[in-house]
Amino acid sequence: MQNNKGRTVFETLLALIIVGALIIGAITYIQRATKIVKDYAMISELGNIRTSVLLYFVINKRFPNSLKQMVEEKIILPFHDPEAIKKMTGDAGVTVQTGTIIIDRTYLEKISMDKNGNITDPFGNPYNYDPRLGKVASSTPGYGGW
Repeated sequence: MQNNKGRTVFETLLALIIVGALIIGAITYIQRATKIVKDYAMISELGNIRTSVLLYFVINKRFPNSLKQMVEEKIILPFHDPEAIKKMTGDAGVTVQTGTIIIDRTYLEKISMDKNGNITDPFGNPYNYDPRLGKVASSTPGYGGW
């Protein structure tokens, strides 16, 4: 009878090395894919936040004091023709008062926020906001210029 004990141990170690290499490769791929998804999410969020800041500026003739304010404050539009507004909106969550329309939405929807109520980017860091210029940027290292 032949002794196959040495060959079996070698085959087992080889199989473990191959499986380990595949697992490491899969983890690396998933980490890279996750970063790419977060990059695209940040691009989208920054675009939405910047558009909301501009909408606030157009309506209120000034930039908001903070991004928190945009999550809490409802959109109030000035108007002059209540009948035209009623025809356009019907009863879709719009309250028409003398000289204003209160839309039942805020400038920004509640997205990811930290425990202090600051809006955070996909990497978990708060966005930087300059209320004098209305500029929004990420505080994540390497993403500040986006």
